[in-house]
Amino acid sequence: SLIEEDGALEDVSYATARRYRTATNVHKKVSRSNSHPNRKEKKMFVDFGHPNWNLVLNMMLGIRTAVKSVFRHKLHEISAEDFSTVSQFALVPQRSSGMEDSIKVCKFHDYAPIVFDKIRELNGVSNDEYLKSVGPEHFIVNILMGNIFSLSELVSSGKSGSFFYYTADGKYMIKTISREEFTFLKKIIPNYYNHVTKNPETLIIRFFGVHKMVFAKKGGRNLTNIRFVIMANIFNTTLEIHQRYDLKGSTYGRQVETEKGGPVDPAIARKDLDLLNSKTKIMLGDDTCSKLLNQIEKDVKFFKENKIIDYSLLLGVHNREYESLKRLSVDEAFTHRRSSTQKPAVSRFYEAFEGGMLSADGSKIYFVGIIDILTEYNVRKKVEHNFKRARFGEGIS
Repeated sequence: SLIEEDGALEDVSYATARRYRTATNVHKKVSRSNSHPNRKEKKMFVDFGHPNWNLVLNMMLGIRTAVKSVFRHKLHEISAEDFSTVSQFALVPQRSSGMEDSIKVCKFHDYAPIVFDKIRELNGVSNDEYLKSVGPEHFIVNILMGNIFSLSELVSSGKSGSFFYYTADGKYMIKTISREEFTFLKKIIPNYYNHVTKNPETLIIRFFGVHKMVFAKKGGRNLTNIRFVIMANIFNTTLEIHQRYDLKGSTYGRQVETEKGGPVDPAIARKDLDLLNSKTKIMLGDDTCSKLLNQIEKDVKFFKENKIIDYSLLLGVHNREYESLKRLSVDEAFTHRRSSTQKPAVSRFYEAFEGGMLSADGSKIYFVGIIDILTEYNVRKKVEHNFKRARFGEGIS
């Protein structure tokens, strides 16, 4: 068994098992390599020699400095100034020898730090626990243990070309965003804060930090801006996600194409037509269904008021009947640790059963959240939408 009486060994075993499940549940982008087993895949883990090693390490160093610089005071009331505050500081570049793209200059910007500190607090996330996940310390621990990977990487399948880093414990994602998305997020921070505080059970993705790094690479003169957010991972679970769907409520182009009609990789998110064609039904009890629809209505109202489009309902499905057929030794560590020590920081109806919602017949667990909320319905998007609707019909979202 992975679980021993020695507490330290139990922690190590659980951490190893948790990294395994995080990697299992990481999204994959739809690409030709998913259909061709002989095609070389991109490395899953960020390790020494990975081109983004220095970037990720400096991100984590900046996050640690930013979090430690915020004084959490329970009596502090959020003011209008807090939404526009920007903290700036320089980072000493961290490099691995022999890497070509070593960072020469690095400035770190932390946006609305007090506001996002308050959001973390309202979600039961202490700064110490937060830094254990997204800070650089676990890099050092893993190196000392001979385990030199600690973040799994995914390049987004979206049009923006953004990429994700999942923390090894599966709790958070670090995602790069475009300048347009970054500008829009800063604009809606006050409304976003008001919504998540008034609606603690909102399905909208929870942002825990908004940051920017400005740096010049070794030998280069031009400055590079990397804008990124830290978000809660909707699939932060010790259970395997067997099917996942990215749902927008439209039909045009909303189907995953596979090689010769073959099966879809469980790590790839299916789309609206895939759900409809599979005849899959989301089976929930009356009370849970009522709460879910009520909260979705509130969240959609927020999107309408802030002119947000292109958002998706991310749905993950864990089939409980698979548990007896495919039981891995790492799951024993999950079961023991979760039942003995893990408790949700904040209780939400859609996370009440093993981090998700139990189906009405008890055969499935659903994980849900609303993602991709940083697209504004501006003049350009309105023209684009009208053109597509005229050409492709009402199936356009």
